[in-house]
Amino acid sequence: GGSFNDDSSIVGGPPLRVYFNDVWKSRDGANWVPVTMNAPWAPRAGAAVVATGGHIYLLGGEDGFLCDPSRPDRCPPYFNDVWRTRDGATWELVTPAAPWSARPGHQAVVLANDIYVFGGFGISGDPTNPFKPSNPMDVWVSRDGADWRLVSNSPWNATTPEEIKYDFKALAVTGGRGGLLPSIFTFGGDRETFNFADPENYLRVDNDVWRFSPPLGPWQRSPRWSARSAPR
Repeated sequence: GGSFNDDSSIVGGPPLRVYFNDVWKSRDGANWVPVTMNAPWAPRAGAAVVATGGHIYLLGGEDGFLCDPSRPDRCPPYFNDVWRTRDGATWELVTPAAPWSARPGHQAVVLANDIYVFGGFGISGDPTNPFKPSNPMDVWVSRDGADWRLVSNSPWNATTPEEIKYDFKALAVTGGRGGLLPSIFTFGGDRETFNFADPENYLRVDNDVWRFSPPLGPWQRSPRWSARSAPR
């Protein structure tokens, strides 16, 4: 999947943004062969992909940045479906609508055989404030991509949607020296809105590093987030 060209909601006209639902594979990162040029999931950008339990999972994404009046049935133009495959060619729809809100720019990682989904971009539902930060404040966990449970309402210890990141990177580690617990690390991210008239909008791009430790038992009821700022 993926896309090229900018969105019509941004540039206001052609060249039109083109979306893909192709799948390619490589053993060395240099030589690639197509697996399928037309997977059954809708063409999209901004999806998340993980591998676990012998399957590759594709989760969410978008086929437009903002609502398009010509597609009133696709507002916002985001996905929260989950698909999986064993070979990249034959795909199974796990759920057409997961309980987490449709979103792009999120991340999915696998830790202790569980899929964690969090972050991403959310569009304002307030017609009086179309640029109101509305990014999703949640962390969801699933073993199979079908049954999900909410484990946090404050990733990055966020208190408002304005603090939620999208287009960040995430990495899961099983533990390490010094008593490091199984953890998810996040790196950087974007919190910009589409309000390009805001002179400080460009400043909402981060280069911080966070660590998330999932609960390990009843004595630790809440997920723990800790942060370290990186030098600019």
